Amino acid sequence: MESIYAAVNGPKGYYFGFQTDNEDLDRLRKTIKTHFLRNIAKDFPNLLNVAAKVSMDHYHRFCETIPHETYWTKTRRILPKDLLKEFKDTRLYCWLHEHCEIATITGEDLVEEEEVYWRLVRPNAATDVGSLHADAWFWELAGGNIPDKVERVKVWIPIFTEPGMSGLKYIPGSQQESIPYSSVTKDGKKKPIIQVDLNHRSEVFNGSPGTPFIFNDRLIHGGNVGGERTRVSIEFTFYRRCNPAQQMK
Repeated sequence: MESIYAAVNGPKGYYFGFQTDNEDLDRLRKTIKTHFLRNIAKDFPNLLNVAAKVSMDHYHRFCETIPHETYWTKTRRILPKDLLKEFKDTRLYCWLHEHCEIATITGEDLVEEEEVYWRLVRPNAATDVGSLHADAWFWELAGGNIPDKVERVKVWIPIFTEPGMSGLKYIPGSQQESIPYSSVTKDGKKKPIIQVDLNHRSEVFNGSPGTPFIFNDRLIHGGNVGGERTRVSIEFTFYRRCNPAQQMK
């Protein structure tokens, strides 16, 4: 197996080489759906029956009365402690924990100590995804520092996706470049705005559901919209223990 960190810290800037089994993927889907339904039951009880019966990749068929862009804020999508435990008990997370040397999952939004969050992207809804960016930019704008002897790494996992159409797009090797960006304040937070057009260099992740995409937090990436079904994914940032000489710059 290719070394994960030779890939993440090397010329490519990313790694994928594991796919969980169908039983484990079903467990991941149920964990996310439980949290999804808790939100629906609280704020849209009239939709609960249909939401409970329909698979989340058909969310776009019944969500007309939900103000998607303003309702599904990140804080609503961060797994609470009981469901975080369910996530950590999956085969996929156990593989990540062992092979990625996870010290701790970050909690940058101060909602939970460790924040794992999911995302809904409707087909052909460009407003459901962010523009190209590097995660490191958010940390820089917020004044966040990396503790000694660790490095930040990102994991993105497709849960429902149409490979090559909906999901994650990225710019291979971009973590080794100095990409200019500015910022804008939105919802009380500074958000980065890329200053160059790199879309012509982008690739769309072609992995099947349950295949984690592990990448350098300076890799330029964003959401890709396409297909006919709602894309569901889950992601988090973690600190990995490393020697100071190995720490990513």
